[in-house]
Amino acid sequence: MFTHLPTELLHTILVNVILSESPAPKSIEEARATRRDLPVWKDVEAITVLTERKVPLPNSIGVLSTCRTLSDATRSVISFLESTNRIVFKMDVLVIGERELWPTWTCVPAIVTCVNRLEMSVRVADCYKEYILFGHYFFDAEPYVPQGSLCPSDSRNGTPPLMQAFYYLANALIRRGTSLDLDNVPQTHVPWPSDYPLAHRSLRRDRGIYVQTMEVGTSALESIELAPEDTLEDWLEARPSDSLLAADDAPIDDRTQRLRDLAIRPEWLARFIAMDVDSTLKDPAHGSLLYERLGTMRILVEGRLCTQIDVGERFAQLRERFGIGRGACHLTEFFQEQSGAARYRDWWQKALQTRLALKLGVGSAELFMNSHSVESVLLPLPPASKLPPASESTRDEDTRSTPRYSSARMFFLHQVVKRARSLMRTTKRSVAHV
Repeated sequence: MFTHLPTELLHTILVNVILSESPAPKSIEEARATRRDLPVWKDVEAITVLTERKVPLPNSIGVLSTCRTLSDATRSVISFLESTNRIVFKMDVLVIGERELWPTWTCVPAIVTCVNRLEMSVRVADCYKEYILFGHYFFDAEPYVPQGSLCPSDSRNGTPPLMQAFYYLANALIRRGTSLDLDNVPQTHVPWPSDYPLAHRSLRRDRGIYVQTMEVGTSALESIELAPEDTLEDWLEARPSDSLLAADDAPIDDRTQRLRDLAIRPEWLARFIAMDVDSTLKDPAHGSLLYERLGTMRILVEGRLCTQIDVGERFAQLRERFGIGRGACHLTEFFQEQSGAARYRDWWQKALQTRLALKLGVGSAELFMNSHSVESVLLPLPPASKLPPASESTRDEDTRSTPRYSSARMFFLHQVVKRARSLMRTTKRSVAHV
């Protein structure tokens, strides 16, 4: 029946079908009915991100399976939507107890590997809840990664559990797409940082999802009471900082109890998310996946733009040691090794090609050129067998009067300049085509 419709009408119908949305849960009880059971293991991320029991099917799967004519028309519409940047995936995320995330897909247009835009509506659903297994805290502490572990510690000086949950959810979206089943795949322990920066993302199966723009909008349910605007410090102080305090039976004054009963404000949550994303991009062990797969992240508060993070600009600022801020100090000795630097260069070049091919952006051309000068494309010193012999008479002479290849140092610098010029020419051509 649909095959006999006019082309324009069929196109409009298919567009509406592919971009159709399902309603988000209106309450915690409605969302709880679709949550999966807790896993048997006790990983922090596994118990703080409760996904749906059923993996959502794409809106286009039905019309693609009807008949060949309708399937061809649907594929044509999907290609049209991709070319016009209208493939938008939408997810509703409830923040439960200021610790758990309950994601629900509301729009899954089609099966694609390059998502034009991913919209996450993060809604605060209730206030603080006491936990037995883990504490609760919201401090801006330095992230701590134990030796031999790939997960930030859930300790007093570690990353807040809610921010760990957001990091886990972002990785699941980029690696696994709509299934979000990272914790259902057996892990393989890889001593960190033996294969940096690829060790962290090679532990589980990867579907290779790329997101051009990720929008994270924070809001709150109308039924909850939010903390006053000028009580952020007092609100943080009212939260227990570890499991001992959370399980303590010591009396709590009325003001502290009142602050615990007030939910986090959406602008505070947006601020914490922006700080966590910034910290992740500075962390060599955890930021590599975002540099490879994400174009831009926009953080909104009730529809108003709060922060915009251009990952391409940050990628253009990367140096040879990868870390551009805190989090890189513990890799000093590692990057002094030639193998570590070579492995990073290989990763950086592949990430650059990927970002250019998918139009994820690499920052402005001027910033990119200034950031990747001769210092950032240094080649490892060639073996002694491949260096021209230096004459004994010229080793102690002034450098200005020595021949071009009279020493290993001059030969090495000449190779560096050649490599830098070649890379700059290639990059200029690539940026010009973007």
